[in-house]
Amino acid sequence: MNRVLGVAIRWLAAPVLAALSYVYAPPVSAKHPPSELGTFFATSATVLGAFFIALALLVVASPLGNLRMRRTIGNISFFYLAIGSVAAVAGTLVDWQFWLYRCLLAAAVGSGAAIVIAITRVGIANLRTQRDEIHATLAQVLGRSPDQGAGSGLAAQLAALAELFDRGLLSKDELERVKSKILS
Repeated sequence: MNRVLGVAIRWLAAPVLAALSYVYAPPVSAKHPPSELGTFFATSATVLGAFFIALALLVVASPLGNLRMRRTIGNISFFYLAIGSVAAVAGTLVDWQFWLYRCLLAAAVGSGAAIVIAITRVGIANLRTQRDEIHATLAQVLGRSPDQGAGSGLAAQLAALAELFDRGLLSKDELERVKSKILS
């Protein structure tokens, strides 16, 4: 079910949001010139450009992160990002026909919102992975007994906990609770 929901969000978010944006887009006419939307389109182009950079950094960060991200958001999100960026940049021009601005606004808003959803899903997946790694490390630390050889004694367990605390993966309360459990 979770996989089906992820695929539905991935493929349907941008078109649905674009359709809603098209319906509720402000009118562009001689009375309301396209230059009034210039700030919106320029800001959209900037934000979508920042998303390009964020996704590029996530792809370059690690091969595993790249695989996880592509599995989470899919290649279609990159297509939506490209469409939204082109629409946002094209919307900054004031020489188009009036009817086209509604389409450009819909493409920029729909794809931008879909990319925000996709990046949020990547963040949630990364938090889940971090949480699982913390739990695995804690289980490993707590599961060792002092007689399992060098480096697995009480000092090694406390050092591993201190490392988790230093990396910001354990709060002070959690550190104290686990430390008291080890020492008891």
